[in-house]
Amino acid sequence: MTAIPIALVQFDAIPECAEANRAAMERLAARAVDLGARWILFHECSVCDYNPNLARFAEAVTHGPSTTRMTALAARLGCFIGFGLAEAAGGRRRPEACLVRTARIP
Repeated sequence: MTAIPIALVQFDAIPECAEANRAAMERLAARAVDLGARWILFHECSVCDYNPNLARFAEAVTHGPSTTRMTALAARLGCFIGFGLAEAAGGRRRPEACLVRTARIP
């Protein structure tokens, strides 16, 4: 069995401040990788936090700004990244969890 180092990251996401939260996630993921983690898992709704305007911050999962940015980060850092966002799909808006990877973890 192969051990895979993980980091569980809980940070004080700022409600309705997706850009600031994504920047914090980039910084924290880089630190986790520096400490040896290969799977980095952020808390639910880490991109926009839970807020009464969740629908306003909903985005596409597949090619939305958060998934695109976290996928690029995973590629740069050589890791998997799990995070939460508000998803917009099929006319619905809801909290969703995403896992992105572009690295092969031994």
